[in-house]
Amino acid sequence: MNKRGFYISSALMLIAILFFSGNIFVKYYFNEFLIVTPDLSNFSVSEAGKLLSKESLEIKEMGEDYSQYDKGKIFSQEPKAGKVIKKGRVIKVWISRGQDKVVVPDFGGMDLSDAKATAEKLGLRLKNISYAQKNAVYNQVISSDPEAGSTVYRNKEISFLVDMKKVGAKVRMPDLIGVDISTGKRLLKSKNLIMGNIEYIQNTELESGIIVDSGIQPGIMTFEGTVVDVIINR
Repeated sequence: MNKRGFYISSALMLIAILFFSGNIFVKYYFNEFLIVTPDLSNFSVSEAGKLLSKESLEIKEMGEDYSQYDKGKIFSQEPKAGKVIKKGRVIKVWISRGQDKVVVPDFGGMDLSDAKATAEKLGLRLKNISYAQKNAVYNQVISSDPEAGSTVYRNKEISFLVDMKKVGAKVRMPDLIGVDISTGKRLLKSKNLIMGNIEYIQNTELESGIIVDSGIQPGIMTFEGTVVDVIINR
C-alpha cells in the first residue's frame, strides 16, 4: 500500500472511531444524566410519584383547579411532557378539582369587558377575540365559541366575536411590570385596554402575585379595545 492509500485508510478509520465513540458517549450521557419528561396527565399524585422516583425525578404539588380530569388527577405539569431534562429535577404538578361543568351564558350584546369578567367568574379562560363589522355597538360581543347554552367543563377556553364598527383612538401602553393583577386591570381600563389571557410562572426570586411581562411592551402605541395578555409570577 502506498503512502496515500495508507493516509486515506487511517483517516477513514479515525472518523469511524470518533463516530462510534461519540454515539456511545451520547447514549451513556443521556441514560445517566438526562431523561425525557413523562406525561403525568390523569395520574394521581401517588402514581406519578412512584413513576418519577423510578426515573430519579421528584414531584411537587403546586395547586388545584377545575379541568377535564377527575378530582385528584394531575391535569398540568411543568416541565411539559416530552421535554428533555436532567435527572433529579423537580416536576411541578397541578391537581384537578374535578370535572365541574358550567352552561355558557348568552354573551351577545354584552360589552367585551363585562363578557370577559363574566367568563372569568364562571371559570372560563379567554382564548381568542375576533372582530367583525356588524350593525351593532362598538366593542359589543356578537357571539361566543362555545355558543350560548353549551355545557362545558370549567377551565374551558372561550372565544368571542366582537363588533369593530368604530376604530378606537391610539393610546400608549401602560407599564404593568411589578404590579398585581387588580392594579394591572385598572391601569389597562384607564386606557380602554382589556386584559386577555393570564399565564403563570413560578420564580422564587420574584415577588408572588405580580405581573412580570405583558403581550404589548410599555410605551408602545396601540388602539383602544386591544386585548393585552400578561404573565404573572405565582
